[in-house]
Amino acid sequence: MSEAPRSDETLSQAAVTTAAELVRAARVSRREWLGLGSRLARLGIRPETPQADAKYIVLTNTCALLGLAAVALTLILGPTPELATLPGLAAAIVALCFVLWLNARARHLAASVCLNVLAVMATGAQTFVTGPGVGLSLYMVLLVIVPFVTVPPGGTVLALGCATAAGAAYVASVFGYELIAAAAPATGGDRQIERIVNSSIVVGLLVAVGHYARAVARIADERIAHKRAQTEQLLHRILPASVAARLQGGEVVIADQHDDVSVVVSDIVGFTSLSETMPPGQLVRLLDDLFRAFDRLCERHGVEKLKTIGDAYLAIAGLTGERDHADQAVQLGLDMISIVRHHALRRGLELSIRVGVSTGPLITGVVGTTRISYDARGETMLVASSLEQQGSPGAVKISAATRDRLDPARRCEPAGEIVTPSGARVDAFLVRES
Repeated sequence: MSEAPRSDETLSQAAVTTAAELVRAARVSRREWLGLGSRLARLGIRPETPQADAKYIVLTNTCALLGLAAVALTLILGPTPELATLPGLAAAIVALCFVLWLNARARHLAASVCLNVLAVMATGAQTFVTGPGVGLSLYMVLLVIVPFVTVPPGGTVLALGCATAAGAAYVASVFGYELIAAAAPATGGDRQIERIVNSSIVVGLLVAVGHYARAVARIADERIAHKRAQTEQLLHRILPASVAARLQGGEVVIADQHDDVSVVVSDIVGFTSLSETMPPGQLVRLLDDLFRAFDRLCERHGVEKLKTIGDAYLAIAGLTGERDHADQAVQLGLDMISIVRHHALRRGLELSIRVGVSTGPLITGVVGTTRISYDARGETMLVASSLEQQGSPGAVKISAATRDRLDPARRCEPAGEIVTPSGARVDAFLVRES
């Protein structure tokens, strides 16, 4: 007697399981339909197709698919179509499928022109048969827009021609009602439902086109903003912020005279010999680690990085008017020495760094066009470079002008004099870590 309840329970569970499987199947089917629509919209797009051309191909295919959907909605939602309209609807279906076929065969310009010409002809023929009172002429308004979003950039004249033809057809359908009615009088009956259906479809398609255009514009704006941000970030990496702003503002020639700044020139000792034994990848990583650390030091001390040349690192303090720029430059040099020592000990390498600092007038500016760079010229730069070349690893070698601008509490050791490439003799001093 207990078998029957268990049997009923089993049947109930089976029914629930079957229902769940049907729901899952419906979901898969929906995903498959969406995937099919996406594949149809991208007919004719190949890996080598440029992104700009791909957009027009997708739009042409999408318009063809929307046209097929509009025909289907007309057949489903509208009243039973008259016999006279069936050839036109059949021709529209064939023409829209032909557009998809052309795109699949990589005949993209032909596909877009065919879409627009056949759409105008089919809509005009249907309007001629049914009369403008049905509302088919409203599709002409939509067809005025379609050429501009489907014809590729190289076919601007064709796009204008298609749009003009659609506009002329609309005017003819609206203001030539009597002529059309005389040629093919309406068969009578209430056309209000057809007018509502056609008007609703046109409005829906216009909303879809407007939404797509808005989405494309938003994506384009986001990409432009992203590219602009990347450009600004790149400019700020190679130029001081004020100079980058001037360059973006349209200044062509940027050159500035600075009466009192401090220049830091450094060079890693032992790096050249290290490059002969260390693998290239490790060598580049080492240099990148050091220069990244130097960049952080520049930000901490308010010093502007000028450039790197090989394993040399150049910076300028005082470009924005800091009064203690000499102390900033010397402290930067001392911290650079500490950083190099730390990396050398950690990696077991024979590395050190020479640093030269000089204070005085300097000319800076942006040079180059295709590859711009921020550069500096003047005797102060030559003195700093000579101090570095004739310097001592583990100490910052400074000029007398820099020593005179330092905090009196900082100890400076006399280090004789140096001779610059211009022949000038400059008293030099050493500053060591305290």
